[in-house]
Amino acid sequence: MRLSLKTKFTLATSLLVLAVVAVVSTLYLARLTRQTLRQSSDNADFIAHQVYEACGNALKEAAQRGEAPASLGPADMREYVRHVFDNSSTLNSLIESDMGISPTIYEITISDTEGVVLVSSDASLRDRKMARRLPVNSLARAGFFQQLRELYGPPQIYEFSLPFELQEEPFGDIRVGLSSTFIRAQITPGLTSAGYWALGSVLLSTLLALAVSSASLAPISRISDQLDRISAGQFDAEPVVARGDELGAVSTKIVGIGKRMRDVQEILRLGLLGHQMAGVAHEVKNPLNSMRLWLEVLKGNMPAAPEPQQAVKMLDSEIERLDRAVKTFLNFTRPVELKLEETRLQELLRDVLETARPAVTKAGLKLNADLPSDCPPVRADRQLIHQAILNLVLNASEFTDPGGSITVRLRRSGDHAVIAVEDSGRGIPPEDQKKLFQLFFTTRPGGTGIGLANTSRFVQLNSGRIEFESQPGRGTTFRVKLPLAPVSKAPGIRVRDLGKPPAAEKG
Repeated sequence: MRLSLKTKFTLATSLLVLAVVAVVSTLYLARLTRQTLRQSSDNADFIAHQVYEACGNALKEAAQRGEAPASLGPADMREYVRHVFDNSSTLNSLIESDMGISPTIYEITISDTEGVVLVSSDASLRDRKMARRLPVNSLARAGFFQQLRELYGPPQIYEFSLPFELQEEPFGDIRVGLSSTFIRAQITPGLTSAGYWALGSVLLSTLLALAVSSASLAPISRISDQLDRISAGQFDAEPVVARGDELGAVSTKIVGIGKRMRDVQEILRLGLLGHQMAGVAHEVKNPLNSMRLWLEVLKGNMPAAPEPQQAVKMLDSEIERLDRAVKTFLNFTRPVELKLEETRLQELLRDVLETARPAVTKAGLKLNADLPSDCPPVRADRQLIHQAILNLVLNASEFTDPGGSITVRLRRSGDHAVIAVEDSGRGIPPEDQKKLFQLFFTTRPGGTGIGLANTSRFVQLNSGRIEFESQPGRGTTFRVKLPLAPVSKAPGIRVRDLGKPPAAEKG
């Protein structure tokens, strides 16, 4: 099963947080366990020394009372010591008190060198031989996971042992037993708390990761939808991610790619359609020529009556109109050989205005120009750009009512020159705007629908782009964007000294 990017991001974040929490919790529990074991060992040491002091005091008090062993033999000495310890209220009270106060102490036992129990907090051990147990220090020095295995395994008793002497001879040991079950009870609350914290942290991090991933990946989803629309032939005019980061840059570049794809699609479509129309136009042109020849013959043999002559004149006019349409199709489909040259748009646009002025004036319109001299030149086919702009101006004159105006502006925008043709005409209805540059689409009676298609084609052939804005009743603005000519680094130029004559300068 393939996981989505959001799911992967959420899982990765949750696992990372889980790993961090696990490490922190392990360190915390290791420190807690080590501290608990050290405290238990220190407490056992302290209790053992307390019992040792109480044992010594009990023997001294017995001696002061005149009590003594029957003999110095081991059996009599053992019996004497047991009797003293049993009758020492201080020692027995201390043992009972320590057992009640310390939560990890399992038992306190006093045994002889043979391991036979003399006194114990566990009465069942009295007079029994007790084997040595694992020292609590060995558990305290073990690794954390070894400590957990020992504490959470089968119950065990660890002990702290303190030897004592009698008449400067080893006599026995004070043994303080510690239960692994009791030590575990001290550690478990910390372990449970750490587990809850870990679980809560992971759940919280998962929710935060889900929220962050949703917010972070939402632009990617919009960019994916944008690519789907481009695949379906729909091109966005603006980036779908209006941000200044990398995703915003990607969306902006996709918009640019979409515009180029649209231009390429239009060129391919026009080329294919033009190729088809060229065949049709050639097939129509030959019969038209034959019809015109036979019409001339017919004119010479027709009677001079007005009605036949009017019919022949009408036929001649319609054949002429059809011939013009065929020539227009042939011109549209003919391959264009570009003649790229450095062109100053100010001069070109002045020529366009002079060419269009009679038609614009005849339509009762005012023709304005805003052509600053500081716009750098472009590298383009001068004739094609002239024809493209002329088409836009003449098209604007046909859709602007008398008394209106047409303005041609030139501006620089980054590394492009922008030619704007603005009119105060009727505007373009929204339902017609998407079809504006399609071949044969026209809303003008008698129009061929080739003018704007040719304009778009000429601009694209010059690596340019054409856009428009229109509001019904408020006019239309077409913008042609052409790349500026690259700046060439010319060799060093000799500066003439105007104070010397040319002959002197050559010498």
